[in-house]
Amino acid sequence: MLNQPKFNLGPQDPGPNPLDAATPDIKKVLESSKDILILIRDNPRLDHVAAALGLYLSLKSTNKSVIIASPTPMRVEFNRLVGVDKVADKIGNRNLVISFPQETKDSIEKVSYNMDDGGFNLVIQPKAGFPSLDSSKVTYSYTGAEAQLVFVIGAQKLEDLGMFYQDERRLFEQASVVNIDAVATNTRFGAINLIWTDFTSTSEVVTELIDRLGLPLDQDSATNLLAGMNEATQNFQRFNLKATAFEAAAKLMKAGGKRPMGMGGMGVPTFGPSMGVSPFSAPLSAPRPPVFSEPPLYPQAPPPPPQSPTPTDSAEEWLKPKIFTGSSKIS
Repeated sequence: MLNQPKFNLGPQDPGPNPLDAATPDIKKVLESSKDILILIRDNPRLDHVAAALGLYLSLKSTNKSVIIASPTPMRVEFNRLVGVDKVADKIGNRNLVISFPQETKDSIEKVSYNMDDGGFNLVIQPKAGFPSLDSSKVTYSYTGAEAQLVFVIGAQKLEDLGMFYQDERRLFEQASVVNIDAVATNTRFGAINLIWTDFTSTSEVVTELIDRLGLPLDQDSATNLLAGMNEATQNFQRFNLKATAFEAAAKLMKAGGKRPMGMGGMGVPTFGPSMGVSPFSAPLSAPRPPVFSEPPLYPQAPPPPPQSPTPTDSAEEWLKPKIFTGSSKIS
């Protein structure tokens, strides 16, 4: 007799929880860090931005020095996230850069500096025959990021940080990098890697991290994280949702978080009392908009009952088409 395959229909072992190993290390470096960076990958999804902003607002409430940035400009769809205006497009603030227009590059003879009682003087000497540089055309900027702790959100590799990684490689060599993601193809480039593929969104990972670290979770942080989960799970309809997603959502709602109503991050209606649909219904292969029917413009008469042949009807008469009229007339 052939051996029949055995199916285990009981509870499955979820495997080791990466938060168990990562949380103590993150807590240790967080306590000793003065300057913190939160970096969002290039071309991020709403889930990535929401997770980063949720962590940013939570850390800011502890009076830490925190900067949040993305190499990609924020899109209109992110405008409903609290604090999106705080997302910078540059992370360097260590080195002051003094810039002149491109056309002056061939007119500069020498650059030097000196110190006197008035302070530090930068001297730019033009070549003979060229006019003095126009001070009104001078621009100032900063480069050279400095931080002891860097959270990277949603990047599968450091190159996903675009110009941040290209321009600030020294930062990633010296700082403690915490890599947060929910994708199995992540290259685990961080000193600390918090990659949990059992979770359906980066916002869910950040929610659990905030809880484990004992960080404050106010209404704004919770609302951002709920928006991220809502987008990543297709309004909580994805077929592979686990109980952890609903548990995380419950924590956020208890903290005052509000689920987005109207159009969700995936461009489909979200659930709510006005929709008359429960988010806990059977999963769907694709979100479907509600169907509304309109009443007829005019009252319709009920259709007449079918007629049957009488004994006096001949076969020829029975085969002729019949015309039925309604009981009401439309003027």
